[in-house]
Amino acid sequence: MLKKRLSVIVPAYNEEKNITSVVSRIHKVAPTYCTDYEIIIVNDQSYDNTGNIIDDLARKDKKVKSFHNKINLGFGGSYLKGLKNTQFEYVMLVVGDNTNPVCSLRKIISQIGKADMIVPYYVNFNKTKTLFRYLLSISFTHLINLLTGLSFRYYNGISLHRTDLVRSIPNISTGFGFSAEMVVYLAKKEATYIEVGIINEDEKTDASTALKFKNIIKVLRSLYRLYSIQ
Repeated sequence: MLKKRLSVIVPAYNEEKNITSVVSRIHKVAPTYCTDYEIIIVNDQSYDNTGNIIDDLARKDKKVKSFHNKINLGFGGSYLKGLKNTQFEYVMLVVGDNTNPVCSLRKIISQIGKADMIVPYYVNFNKTKTLFRYLLSISFTHLINLLTGLSFRYYNGISLHRTDLVRSIPNISTGFGFSAEMVVYLAKKEATYIEVGIINEDEKTDASTALKFKNIIKVLRSLYRLYSIQ
């Protein structure tokens, strides 16, 4: 029987109000579709109570593992740290802000084992983002498709991958473009994929660390790397 064992990586930065609910949502979906699973939470040097909360979750729940960055590694860096500590054949990214409802997690995880990558796109993005963030997002997607010749609907979602394939990718960046780099690299290597439409519950705001100058530079570097992938 095909093993459908899943490692869920949850980067968390100041998510004391959300992280327990994120774990609960994963628990509601994963047992239905996975023969086994683990939840790897990476505390990215939060200054709130996130670290204590995830340690407590790990003590009470054998499915949960907590890790703590000594310095702030960012979203991509935290994902890569989680990846180093996974033990199962599939790996999925779930954000720690609790903006992905159970129905969205179910649409992704239910496809486990059907392709090398399950790549989600948001069907309500224009309703949960300001016009500026929405236009920025679709522009980023169109630019990547133009640079790579691909035609994905979205690149920065909570994708699910075969773990061995992700680990085969050389020099994944730690910036906000890391997810796009993974999708493009594997697609170029002819990995199979399924795109699924999901919803999110994000609040409309233009406040995002992705818009900081240093992160914009990292995204530009990712775009260059994406253009160079053959």
